[in-house]
Amino acid sequence: MRSFLLLLLFFSDFAISLDDSYSLLGLLVKDGNFERRYVDDVPKVWQSSIQNDALTGDNITDQYFTNAIQLSGYSSLREGFLYQSGRLYGFRCGPDDGSADDYADCDDAPRSGLQNRDLKLVRYGYTMAHELYTPYQDAGVGKVEHEGYEHIENAAYYDRPFAAWAYWGRTLRLDGVDGYDDHQLTVGVVGPAAAGRWVQETAHQYPFSGAYPITGWETQVDNRLALQYSGKFAAHWIHQEGRFGEAYVSHFPFVEAGSIINRLGYGVEASLLVSEGHECRRYRSGDLFYINTLAQSYVALDDKLAAYAEQLRGYLAANRVSDSVLKHMLVLVDRIEAFIAVDHPLADVYSELDEVQHQLALLNQQMSARVVSACFPAGWYSRLTASVTGHYVISNYLLEGGIHIPADTDPDSDLQIMREGGTRNVHLKRWIASASVGVMAGWQDHFGIGARYHYRTEETLEQVEQHRWAEFVIEGKSNWAAAFIPLLIGGLALARMDEWPD
Repeated sequence: MRSFLLLLLFFSDFAISLDDSYSLLGLLVKDGNFERRYVDDVPKVWQSSIQNDALTGDNITDQYFTNAIQLSGYSSLREGFLYQSGRLYGFRCGPDDGSADDYADCDDAPRSGLQNRDLKLVRYGYTMAHELYTPYQDAGVGKVEHEGYEHIENAAYYDRPFAAWAYWGRTLRLDGVDGYDDHQLTVGVVGPAAAGRWVQETAHQYPFSGAYPITGWETQVDNRLALQYSGKFAAHWIHQEGRFGEAYVSHFPFVEAGSIINRLGYGVEASLLVSEGHECRRYRSGDLFYINTLAQSYVALDDKLAAYAEQLRGYLAANRVSDSVLKHMLVLVDRIEAFIAVDHPLADVYSELDEVQHQLALLNQQMSARVVSACFPAGWYSRLTASVTGHYVISNYLLEGGIHIPADTDPDSDLQIMREGGTRNVHLKRWIASASVGVMAGWQDHFGIGARYHYRTEETLEQVEQHRWAEFVIEGKSNWAAAFIPLLIGGLALARMDEWPD
């Protein structure tokens, strides 16, 4: 929990701003002004998905991360924003389509006080989900009361607790020149209040009456408020755009912190998009690089040179730049620092200052050529994705919440805990690896249908086997995409109406 509070302190900055700026925490919690100005009039893309281990086709049913239903929606804003130290600044600029009039509409005023000239495109959205976790399906070695029930009745053999997690939250993606950041903040509940038992037992009656009944939810983890932040910070190794598609390979650290899960990780991902046509909105970053002592005539010449070197290094520390720009900046910094280390006649100082300012102008030309692109298929498309990640688990309440065995669960058992009740604990595996591969096909950004296959190594020392599950995804601009999962489940239930209990 301490790490989560530190993250909140890092992101929190609610001071009233006169420069039209927005903190990341404010956007992830609620910023009505930002939503009214930039979000409300932008069409949303809705995405609904269902994840289940039975979808793998391997006759796996109800174990580990056994089911999740998620609904999310997001808007891709047409404005570009400047970003610095956890805040978006109201530098607003539309796509550069070659029209000087459009670019002239950019609001330059908030830029004057910023050192970090990092242009970002914003994708702002919402998400809600319900997740179920159960032990290994054959964990109940020993006591089996009913023919045909899944063998998970003997809690003394569970390799993880039962748990359900329901949450709602906001998402924020910031796309830059060389990568992107994903942020998500959710609030919800874990435990009986998340209604996991009702969801699974109802689903096993109808619409999926062919599934075996489930037992064991009386041992689930206790209720806990679920306040959770997750962040992903991707940098592109390769990013290529063309008329008929786009490809990228990226690497990223990621973090989850909160009252449920705390972990740190690192991953690599790749994406290949092939389409009938490809349209991109390009946003010019303008004169992102700016030295604020150029116009200060009262500053001594040597001090100006020293300030240039300091701000160049500060810019490099705060921004990802191309190799050519990096090399140019480092050469200039070395030249300045070597010059000011030795006394020179005033005329030489003037000459050096002119040359440095000339080099800064060249750097600005390179920086102004940097663009951020928002690309969309112009017709039918298909997208392949893959990722591999590893992470270190600091804590996980879904596992550490314990298996709460009621008294007299099995009065005849040789195990004391089954007779007298108590809490069984499982032991975390700290290092976890996971991988996923997926495909999606659709038309423009109007609709798409896809599937993903997920794999994860054991999460506890007791876990019997590694886990895999599949995901089915629908997305589109119409509201039908948001309603897809409820309609699917409702249709299956109606199709089995004759099997409903009287």
